[in-house]
Amino acid sequence: MLMNLEKSEFAPARFAGAPDTIGVSRGCLAMVYEPTEFYVDGQQVKVSPQGATILELLMREGRASFAALGGAIESAGGSAKGLNVQVHRIRRRFIEAGHFDPIETVRGWGLKLRIPRANEASRGGSTEPWRR
Repeated sequence: MLMNLEKSEFAPARFAGAPDTIGVSRGCLAMVYEPTEFYVDGQQVKVSPQGATILELLMREGRASFAALGGAIESAGGSAKGLNVQVHRIRRRFIEAGHFDPIETVRGWGLKLRIPRANEASRGGSTEPWRR
């Protein structure tokens, strides 16, 4: 079950300026620390430790350059060369769990966190064609 995100314990300082709460929430996506876990509307989505590093950075910042993502992965003990593979695995885990794709690629720059609005689920999400 999802932990209380307003708890006043300090989060680990993986990145400069770590949040003062035990978790981060963006729309229907929530993250809790110790261990790092991700939830969509209360349902846990399991990702690898390197995937958690990527999602954590995107949830905290909203977006990140490829250089920043590579640095975060390397500081967590991984290889920046595997960034594309990790992003693919994150996307697959979320979609297999019946949720949205949480990552948008910004060509030539980096990645951006994508959280659907509450009413998009009933309209088919971001895959529905645009209409006037």
